Amino acid sequence: MIGIGLLGFLLASVALLLSSMNIWGKLQQVGQSQINHPQMVFETRSTRQVSGEYKARILQSNLGHPVILSGLPAYQGLTFNLPMDVRPMSGYLQIEATTQVLTGVEGVLRVSIDNVRRGEVLLHPGTVGLSLQVPLSPSELARQQLVVSISLQGGRPQVQCRTEPSIAALVEIESTSAVYLTLNGPLATINDRVNAWGGVVRVGWPQWLNPNEQARRLLLATKVKQLGIPAHFFSENATDALSTKELREVIPNLTNLKPAYAVWPRQFAKEGPNAGLRYFQTATRWRSNFNLHNSPELRVPTELDIHLALGNQSLDDWWNVTVTLNGRLLKHVILSQAATHFDALIKLSPEMMRAKNVIEVSASSSRTTQTNCNQPPRLIAEMLPNTSLILGDTTFSDALTVLRAHLLDLGVLRVGSVANLSTVDAAAASDLLAELLPRGVHLKPETETLDIVVISPRDMPIDLPDAAQVWYVTRDTSTGGIGIKNFTSNTKISSQGLGLLIVVDGTDLAEVAL
Repeated sequence: MIGIGLLGFLLASVALLLSSMNIWGKLQQVGQSQINHPQMVFETRSTRQVSGEYKARILQSNLGHPVILSGLPAYQGLTFNLPMDVRPMSGYLQIEATTQVLTGVEGVLRVSIDNVRRGEVLLHPGTVGLSLQVPLSPSELARQQLVVSISLQGGRPQVQCRTEPSIAALVEIESTSAVYLTLNGPLATINDRVNAWGGVVRVGWPQWLNPNEQARRLLLATKVKQLGIPAHFFSENATDALSTKELREVIPNLTNLKPAYAVWPRQFAKEGPNAGLRYFQTATRWRSNFNLHNSPELRVPTELDIHLALGNQSLDDWWNVTVTLNGRLLKHVILSQAATHFDALIKLSPEMMRAKNVIEVSASSSRTTQTNCNQPPRLIAEMLPNTSLILGDTTFSDALTVLRAHLLDLGVLRVGSVANLSTVDAAAASDLLAELLPRGVHLKPETETLDIVVISPRDMPIDLPDAAQVWYVTRDTSTGGIGIKNFTSNTKISSQGLGLLIVVDGTDLAEVAL
C-alpha cells in the first residue's frame, strides 16, 4: 500500500510539473509543427550537389494562374524555363503546397518528371502546409524547360450510402514553389533574368523616374503585353527589374516566344487545359474563350467543328452532350448507349457573338446518383485536338474596331501622362493601351503635345480642347472590357476611373483646362 501511495504521489508531482511549465502544450506544438510543415527530400544515386557562389531561384511560368488540384485523382503541371546563357551545375525542385483533406482520406501528393515518380507526400486530414524537395539529375538540368507533373492519388474508405461531398481533397501549389540552381556564372543576361522571373517582364518603376522615362517604359511595357507576355511594375527593389534600355533589348526576343495573333482555325484542345484525357464522375466541361478583336481581318467564326472521344458506360447509361455560346444553347444531344464518339459541325449565329466570347462543351452521364449505395463509375473522355472554330466572311465591328481604325490612320501616336503614375496606375494604363492600340501603329513617348493622354480622375479636364474628334477610354467595371465614349469639342465629362483621353488632332497639355 505504501508503494502504491508513493507511485500515486510521484505521478501527481509529474503532472503538476508538466502543467506548471506547459511542457505538454509545447510537446503538442512540436508535434503539430511536424505535421503542418513536413520537409521531405527524395535523393537519387545521381544526385550530386555542387557548392558555388552563383545561385538562382527559377519561378514557375504562368504565375498569374493558380495551380489547384481538386478531387481524387487530380492532375496539374508546372513549367520552369531554365537559364541558357549560364549553365546549371546542380539544383533541386522545391514544391510548397497547402492541402485541405477530409478525415478518412488515404492519398498522396505525387511529383513526377518524364512520367517517372520522383517524390510523394502523404495527405493529412485538415488544412496542412507541406514541403517537398526533389534533386534534379544532370539530364534534367541540361534542358531549356523543365515540365513537372503534380497529381493527387488515393481514395476514401467505403461507407454505407455516403452523402458527404464528393471532393475529398483540395491542394494548392503555392507560388513560392521554385527550382533552386547552382550556376557556373552569374544570372546576368536579360533573357535568363526573365526566365528566372517565371517568364514575367519586370518593369523598373522607381519613384525618382522622370516623366519622359515613365512615358518610355509605359509604352515598352505596353508592347510586351501586346505580345501576350505579362509585365509587372516594381517601385521597390527596382534594381531587380528592367531599365528602359533593357526593355528595348528584350522585346525582339519575346517576339519569338508567343505569336501576336491567335492561330485560326482556332483549335481548342491542341494544348492547354482542354488538352488530354479527363477522368471524372457524372460530368465534365471544356471551356474556351476567344476574342474577335484578335481574329484575322476581324472575321467572325461561322462554324464550330467539334470532336469528342467518350469512354464506354454501363448498359443502362448513356452520354449527354451540351454546347453553349455565351450562355446560350447551341446544341444538346442524347447519344445512344453504345456511342463512344461525338462529331458535329455546328453553325454559329453572328447575332450571338460579342467581342469576347465563351464556348462551353459538357459531357455528362445519365447516371447521377452519388452515394455508395449506387456509386457512379469513373468516366473518361477527351476533346480531340482537331476541335476548332472556322472563320467565315462576315467581319466584326464595334466601338473599339472603329476607334482602332482611326488610330491606325494616324500612323504615329504621341502618348504620355498628365502626372506621374504610381505602379498601380502604370499597370492599369498599360493594360488599357495594350487592348486599345492596333498592331502596326507606331508609338512615340511625349510629355507635351499628345494624341493619347493617360489621365486619372483628379486630373480630368473641365473642358476638352477644340478638336475634330475626342474619345475617353476606361475600363468597364461591369464587363471587364474597354468602355469607349465619344465626345464633341468642349463637352464636359464627369470624373471616372483612370483612363485614356484621345484627341485625334493632338492637344497641348498646357491648353487643357484642369
